[in-house]
Amino acid sequence: MTSPLHDGLSIAFALLGAPLCVLLADWLPRQILAEHKRDVAHLRGEPPPAPVRWRDSVAALHRWPNLLLLLALLLALALMQPWSVANAGGWSVAGYVAVLLMLARTDAEHQLLPDALTLGLLWVGLLLQVTPGLETVGAQEAIVGAVIGYLPFRLLGLLYQQWRGFDGMGQGDMKLLAAAGAWWGPWVPLQAFVLGTVLSLLPWLLARLSGRLAANQHFPFGPALVGALLLLLWRGGIPLP
Repeated sequence: MTSPLHDGLSIAFALLGAPLCVLLADWLPRQILAEHKRDVAHLRGEPPPAPVRWRDSVAALHRWPNLLLLLALLLALALMQPWSVANAGGWSVAGYVAVLLMLARTDAEHQLLPDALTLGLLWVGLLLQVTPGLETVGAQEAIVGAVIGYLPFRLLGLLYQQWRGFDGMGQGDMKLLAAAGAWWGPWVPLQAFVLGTVLSLLPWLLARLSGRLAANQHFPFGPALVGALLLLLWRGGIPLP
């Protein structure tokens, strides 16, 4: 049983964290792309591009991707109410959901799943398994889940690349599945891949039929994977700590 003061501070922390997540989701991909442009400019002997500033992300809070992410984060917090959980398990799952939503927003706009988020989620999932009271599936299943979430899809991706000449699935998607395996065990990445494929079929077909997507053009799979993982969490297919 938590005190009203504890609940009030937790709610205030959550409401402050949601805008910070939005700022990070806006700033991080632009920073990664700017670093790539700086490397290219250095190799070509050209002037470096302007640095990415946090205040640019603050000014962009009114853009619809950021507003949608903020609304999604606030809705997730309202539904999950992690402050009503006496231990840190509720907060760990709330953080997991927040990172998933940030990844979906970043991939939808920039077609990028940053390693800072996917690999960070992977390592946190593994560390949870050796933290008393926060383990979800145990260390052994988490390690197997991380391997199952990455290695088979990596091998299939290499075979597809040899066959078609371009990637069928980005490594960021594979790292996201590996992170899901580290959190929830080996079956969740497989279920998420199948469900995510189904969720992505309609938008992919619409993009192809409308001519907005070429045969060898990358289509962001991350939002569909995030949707699948959230559906599994909502439907009780994921063991909570």
